[in-house]
Amino acid sequence: MKEVGLLQNSKTINKEMVATLLGQIQVSVDIVVSLVSMCKTHDK
Repeated sequence: MKEVGLLQNSKTINKEMVATLLGQIQVSVDIVVSLVSMCKTHDK
């Protein structure tokens, strides 16, 4: 989440930087969702 702080401090936000950051967040969300799904199926 350091990247978010850097983006807030910067006056010029590059669209590529935003796209990269969103991509990284999407990967993190996918990992968390996968882990939660694995835990749910393992508990059954």
